Amino acid sequence: MRYRLLFSILFGWVLSGCVSPTLTPEETKWNQLLAAVYAYQFEHNLSNLQWNADYFYLQYAKQNPPEDVFRILDDCPVKLRRYTQCKLPSDYTDFVNLRDVDNRKKNGVLFRIDRVDYGTDTACVYGGYYEGVMSSSHEVYDFVYTDSVWTLQKAKVKSFR
Repeated sequence: MRYRLLFSILFGWVLSGCVSPTLTPEETKWNQLLAAVYAYQFEHNLSNLQWNADYFYLQYAKQNPPEDVFRILDDCPVKLRRYTQCKLPSDYTDFVNLRDVDNRKKNGVLFRIDRVDYGTDTACVYGGYYEGVMSSSHEVYDFVYTDSVWTLQKAKVKSFR
């Protein structure tokens, strides 16, 4: 099922051309990169919840990612939410993992993109995931853009707990 998500994202880009009428080609390329990073993170994380999470929260540079990223990742089997829709454990004292602001009984994993060193057809992305005190990671991903698709070249876990 998980590989279907990545395939459907890549296939959808090719079929649709991924050009939103309100976005420039460069903005579309940028959003495709962010979506490719998140898709990789969904598939390759060591969180306890993984695909059993109620939500996957997406964060880009301590903000919500562009709306187009959610459109690109629409086939994700776990409901996607914005970073601002989760509460961190430090916000409450009665739980140890992430909770939803609208329903504190729902839990999730926060996927982060902290920084992107962006070249014309390459990107070095710093990010990881966080699920409260249960586990988290800091990782570096190298992507290359060829034939209108961002492809992972190398991923390295910098730290994990």
